[in-house]
Amino acid sequence: MFCEISHSKTLPAGTVSPQNQDHKSYATKARKAFSLTLILLSCCLNNLNETLASVTSTEKNQRAAPRISLAENYHSDIDVTQYWVSEKLDGVRAYWDGKNLISRGGTIFNAPSWFTLNFPTEPLDGELWIQRGLFQQTVSAVMKHVPIDKEWKAVSYQTFDLPTSKDIFDSRLSQLKKVVGHYSRISANNRQFLKLIPQQRVDNTRQLTQLLNTLVAEGSEGLMLRRGDSYHHAGRNGDLLKYKPIYDDEATVVGYRAGKGKYRGKTGSLLVELSTGVRFYIGSGLTDKERVSPPSVGSVISFSFSGLTDNGIPRHARFLRIRPDAGL
Repeated sequence: MFCEISHSKTLPAGTVSPQNQDHKSYATKARKAFSLTLILLSCCLNNLNETLASVTSTEKNQRAAPRISLAENYHSDIDVTQYWVSEKLDGVRAYWDGKNLISRGGTIFNAPSWFTLNFPTEPLDGELWIQRGLFQQTVSAVMKHVPIDKEWKAVSYQTFDLPTSKDIFDSRLSQLKKVVGHYSRISANNRQFLKLIPQQRVDNTRQLTQLLNTLVAEGSEGLMLRRGDSYHHAGRNGDLLKYKPIYDDEATVVGYRAGKGKYRGKTGSLLVELSTGVRFYIGSGLTDKERVSPPSVGSVISFSFSGLTDNGIPRHARFLRIRPDAGL
């Protein structure tokens, strides 16, 4: 019988073989990798929870867009005696559903509970408004996720319609006066934030124009006209008209045209698109700052114009401002 003789050397006591060293090194690296994986997984889970919380919060603050009436532009071939006339406020459109104030797009405004205290259960249509010329301040106040009491105390909810009523506007206005009157009585000891926009009649076009000129001279945007015998309709219709010295509309920014001359290296004009699909450029009205950092593609802007061409393109269009409330 033959015996196999090992040629390996005997290691001194306490010495680790190269094979064992490799195993230990691998185990150490594996433990570190596993720990790092756990840390990364924990971070991912935390981010996921934060994202889900954010989505949940957004969903909670979102409703279906309310069915509200939108105005067309005033034209001179109407019988003005058939319309109620009120001031056009430069505020933020808001729909009261009996529990929440909701934007045109369906976003719930985070109004303080004291602001809507004693508001009626009936749905209302109106504007969140501070005063003439303070549109941006109004937007800043009402769009915050965490309301600031001091800012909301400057705001009022100016109502002008009962959108779910089946009656004509003449009757809706009478009902609305009673609703606001009841609110005023039960809120007599509190500061009141629900207001009724005054409505009046005019006898002829000349009187309407005089009223427009007077209010515009005082800083108003213009007038709103509501046909007295009209029922409430969602969307744009001729029963609701806006009358301003010049017209205005909204458009979505879809591109840019480079500037020339003194505007070289800046934005020369914005390529915008109307809801009808008509596209055109607006350069007038942009400040130097806005030409360096123009409204982003997809943002909604307001612009003024003096009429339409035969192709439906606004004449003498002039940029007014970005509408940060348009997508709410």
